[in-house]
Amino acid sequence: MKRMIIGMGATGAAVAAFLDSRGEAYDLFDDRKSASEIGESLGHRRFQLFREAGRVPLASYAECVVSPGVPFDHPLLARAREQRVAVVAEIELASRHARGPIIAITGSNGKSTTVSLIHSLLQAAGRKSTLCGNIGTPFIACLDDDPNRCYVLETSSFQLEHAVAFRPRIGALLNISADHLDRHGSLAAYEQAKLRLFARQRPGDLALAPPDYVERLPGSAKKRAVPGPTAKVVDGALTIGGHFRAPLEALPLLGRHNRLNALYACAVAEALGVSAETAAAAMKSFKALEHRLEPIGELQDRLWINDSKATNGHAALAAADAMERPYVLVMGGCDKGERFAELRFRRPPEAIVAYGQTGDKICEDLASFQPVRVRAFREACLAAHRLAKPKEAVLLAPACASFDQFSSFKDRGDAFKRIFEELSQAS
Repeated sequence: MKRMIIGMGATGAAVAAFLDSRGEAYDLFDDRKSASEIGESLGHRRFQLFREAGRVPLASYAECVVSPGVPFDHPLLARAREQRVAVVAEIELASRHARGPIIAITGSNGKSTTVSLIHSLLQAAGRKSTLCGNIGTPFIACLDDDPNRCYVLETSSFQLEHAVAFRPRIGALLNISADHLDRHGSLAAYEQAKLRLFARQRPGDLALAPPDYVERLPGSAKKRAVPGPTAKVVDGALTIGGHFRAPLEALPLLGRHNRLNALYACAVAEALGVSAETAAAAMKSFKALEHRLEPIGELQDRLWINDSKATNGHAALAAADAMERPYVLVMGGCDKGERFAELRFRRPPEAIVAYGQTGDKICEDLASFQPVRVRAFREACLAAHRLAKPKEAVLLAPACASFDQFSSFKDRGDAFKRIFEELSQAS
């Protein structure tokens, strides 16, 4: 029987290409894209497209492969569950065909930095490593037959909702904070999606998690707390077990949260045989990822820092905590159902500029800071620059999604950079 691919974004197109390469049959469902748009993404291969959930003959399919952007409560998925038709994530299908070990990282914040750092450490050690998943290229587009290739996979809660038998050799949960509540409905449901990463692990596998989560992990892998007795920062060094010590001074990234990300990366690398010396050398050359506490430059003696990826309150707090000088904070964007009253800044901002859909909520929840309320993103950046004094910083850490005024956090971060460049050229 053939498969039904649900959702024809980049992930759905990659699944179709994979099945084509194996000569396996499939049909498509997408209720947002036109047939011409999908045809372009598939290279104009022949396909049958359904656009109405009620018209899909689900009994004709062995399983449905769902893209992460398709909501869990979509009518077609609800019908599939009612009719007991298997629904699996793309990472699930890909994992069935991966011959090399899978290293899967999840969490509310820090995933992209951590997987990128793991990938760099493995490459420095001469290991074959492929970086994929939620960070960019779909897992299923990266498969080959090499049993020695490591797949370093960033996994989101959206991908894990439909992970059934997905089993990473090493799995890591970095943290959990309120995020994507507009999709999951509750923090408990969001947590359960994240914890599915570990459910199928076996005794020979490794699971890493914060101390307050390590005992809650499902599955039967060896469980290790990070930080914990065998993974901690001691005397200025990232220490794993009794023999792995990589000096913190080798890490060029801002913020205590990045020290923790690096500790996870070292725990994974050590488990895969990477030496502390190799890890330290690789960390020295590692640069901050774009849109993640990324220093843009100085303008009129004010440092602009782009952390557009800080799309929830926890991430914004981590960015604020990393500041080494006084700063003005730009917050706002698309409402994800999060409130801001519980934000406790270790390094409070000198001022807050609130913009966009959540601007009123930010002004209400953080009234003690007397936020400046504006509507447009550009206006927010200009206001923050005016409020910042010489030797201070303008920090973009929105604590919100971008979709009220931008197509993605990358689009928002790029706009921040363009505004900086325009001001620089005009000054």
